[in-house]
Amino acid sequence: MIRRPPRSTLSSSSAASDVYKRQVSTQSTGRCEWAMEASAAHLRLCPALRTHPAPTHVSLDENQKLLIVVDETHDYYSLPVSSASVLSPRKTEERSIALPVALGYNSSEPCLGARLSITHRFLAIQRSNTMVEIVVLSDPGRTAQLSCRTDKRDNRILGFLWCGVSYSDIVLITTQGLEFHKDIDVNGATRPGKTYDLKCNWYVHAPEAGLILCSTGTHGNIIYGYQITAKEIVKLPKFEVDIGGQVALAQADLKLCRVYTKLMCLHLDRTRKRLLIFEVQPKQVTKRYAINLHSHENVAVSVVDNLIVVHNLGSKVSMLFDVHSKEDFPISAPLPMLDEVEAELSSELYSENWDFLTPNYVMDRRLGIFWEIVLDMEAVAQSCGNDMVALLDFLMRRTGSKPLLLKWIHKLIINQTRLVAMARIFLTVNQTLHDSLKEAQKSAEEAAAKKSRWSLFGDDSKDDSLLPFESPFETAIARRAAGNVSAPPAFEEKLDRYVADRLVVDQDRDMFKCVFALSVVDKCSSQYLTSIVAEYMRTLNHFRLAITPNITCFLVSLIANSQRYFQLHQFIQYKVIHDSEAVAEQLLQLRYQHHASFQLAVDMLQRLKLSDRIVQVLLAEGRVLDALLYTRRHNLRQLNVRAFLEHALASENEVVMFTVFRYFRNQREYEELRPVFEERMQELVDMDDEC
Repeated sequence: MIRRPPRSTLSSSSAASDVYKRQVSTQSTGRCEWAMEASAAHLRLCPALRTHPAPTHVSLDENQKLLIVVDETHDYYSLPVSSASVLSPRKTEERSIALPVALGYNSSEPCLGARLSITHRFLAIQRSNTMVEIVVLSDPGRTAQLSCRTDKRDNRILGFLWCGVSYSDIVLITTQGLEFHKDIDVNGATRPGKTYDLKCNWYVHAPEAGLILCSTGTHGNIIYGYQITAKEIVKLPKFEVDIGGQVALAQADLKLCRVYTKLMCLHLDRTRKRLLIFEVQPKQVTKRYAINLHSHENVAVSVVDNLIVVHNLGSKVSMLFDVHSKEDFPISAPLPMLDEVEAELSSELYSENWDFLTPNYVMDRRLGIFWEIVLDMEAVAQSCGNDMVALLDFLMRRTGSKPLLLKWIHKLIINQTRLVAMARIFLTVNQTLHDSLKEAQKSAEEAAAKKSRWSLFGDDSKDDSLLPFESPFETAIARRAAGNVSAPPAFEEKLDRYVADRLVVDQDRDMFKCVFALSVVDKCSSQYLTSIVAEYMRTLNHFRLAITPNITCFLVSLIANSQRYFQLHQFIQYKVIHDSEAVAEQLLQLRYQHHASFQLAVDMLQRLKLSDRIVQVLLAEGRVLDALLYTRRHNLRQLNVRAFLEHALASENEVVMFTVFRYFRNQREYEELRPVFEERMQELVDMDDEC
């Protein structure tokens, strides 16, 4: 089991300092003290590209999630990059590298960057600091050149992006501002569009929000933001980054990525040895978190499954931070990443040739290997030790963590964890379930209000504090994948639901099938399991959530199998087990083992106002007169007369038959069954005479 480093004091900063002191002392051996076996790595480097010999150029297209590769023969290929950022038990198969797709284009001219258009009809290649070439892939001989403005002095192209909106097809980010171009034709030629003038040193881009941050000023710490939406270009207010004693703000020190549901700007303050996290909002940029790096060495930052990963390039370890964690301390011990590339193609870990790309990619410039940093949830979960609260919070915030979360809860039940600790876990799980139902109800009410004609006169309640994740480029890609460019993409419900950054655990699909039912198979103590299920139901009642019949019937079965019928009676009496038709039917099945269960079932059906079912049960038990008396007391009108008459005949009791047939003598069914009644009554009279 991986444990956190031992602390010399109770201070988290002192503990981290101790870790780095030990690492510095062991650097001469080439391996830090906390580098454990390979299977214990928290982060893995899964290769997305590995070729021999190394390609001449590799470009990452963030919008398309593609790699544009130029091999040694100057052929252009595209390679999809996996979007899975975690290794979960749900996906146990080995990750395979996708095969490259030839673009049918060959050119020996220099390539500084390449990106594919939405429809994959055009390939834009930056040839120099002043020109971008647009290639028609259906006919590579047709090309068009796109140059930056020449009326601006020292104007150079820093990069370019495909927009995918009606008012612009491609934008050039230059040292003199943003230049939009529109109306691309079949030959790749465009017309100049809107421009924004500013002295730009460099830029960072968030494809999930269509946001571009441009660095300006002498020190590069004045940041301007531009968001490309479907309707217009939104200019965000500028903000200034405090760089302290640093000469200038470098591009590598600022990253723009999504953390949980918010767009965050990560600033690596190398002077003060800390990582500042700002939330980008439409009206302002607000500082939210500050992480002490506890290191005087060179570091790099990545974001993997909403976790901030700080790579210490000197000690060759990576630390995981969670912005929701209360401590300014890594959630696990610092460990090196595990490289899954074969030995002959492997690279030195944390090499000087590595480039850490946003959000979780690494590229070796010398060997031409491109990795995706993937989180090993099970390894991190093991490092949490006995801190169940921290482990639960960690698993509920991870992508695809439900199998591991349910497996962990099941293991706690098998080990008969204290009921108080399990109650805290159930409260957290059901709190999220309650919030998800509230959110679904709120969404339904808002949708109904929009359809109402009165909503036309109201004001839309739009939250202006959050920057919308509206990427027109990604929307257009989704439409293209659906086969219809003009229509919006069809909504696909995800297997796992999240609310407030937490995983939603359902009652039937998750807790009943994957936890409680498996606990019976593993021969868990029946008495302990009864207490666990009852506690789970109590937490559901705490949030006023309706308990599904599967959970309730499972509890009844546990009590009945252990023959603790007195406890079953108490649970029903004190509303631990709520009234339901499914529970009543289950109690009816127990009437032969426990005679009082029949009366409990009838009373429950009476509280549920299921009078017809009570009559059926009494008739099935042969209590015809009791059923008839029940119909008269409760003034039931719609009766199954034939059923009463047939059960009376089957009783072979002259008093029952006479009473029932006399009661229904005015009914149509009476005339149909009258000959049988008279014949049966005559047989009974003859039998009495013989006696």
